[in-house]
Amino acid sequence: SVAALHAHGRFLAARMADPAQAERCYRRALDIAPDDPRILLSYGTLLADGAAFPRAEDCYRRALRARPLDPHTLYSYAMLLCRWEGLFPARPGDPPPSGPPARTPRLATADKYFRRAIELRRGDADMLCSYGSYLWSLNAGREGSAELRAAERLYRQAAEADPQHAATSESLRRLRRYKRRGGK
Repeated sequence: SVAALHAHGRFLAARMADPAQAERCYRRALDIAPDDPRILLSYGTLLADGAAFPRAEDCYRRALRARPLDPHTLYSYAMLLCRWEGLFPARPGDPPPSGPPARTPRLATADKYFRRAIELRRGDADMLCSYGSYLWSLNAGREGSAELRAAERLYRQAAEADPQHAATSESLRRLRRYKRRGGK
């Protein structure tokens, strides 16, 4: 069944035990239900984690067509675009990129999707922190810029939403160090 294939693919992908087998499960599930946004999103995530960005983008676009107001799909697509453009690590566990990348159309789209996802799901610590990191990464070295102030506000909102959120705690620590060093 589609549900069983999807569940098995997610199980394999979550453990990265056998990404090739997970991909086969997702493809078989999509053969049966080609427009299922849950399967498309899961498959897109597997592809993104393997840095197969164009194929992942196709899945996210199709999922977004099926559920244009789904905050998780918007957020996942924004994260993919940031990883593709080198703003965030390409693969889980990769070192962070060095220096801010140039602003690109993909990053402008990511910005739009982050904003929309946050509008639709207010108080989501992952989304708030990731969008803060997006703004921070694009504007590092521009002390006092509106974008860096917005990043700080987003980090604080994320900390209020989830005081135990590890990425937010680390981002706030990094921000404090940055300010102590005078924006360096």
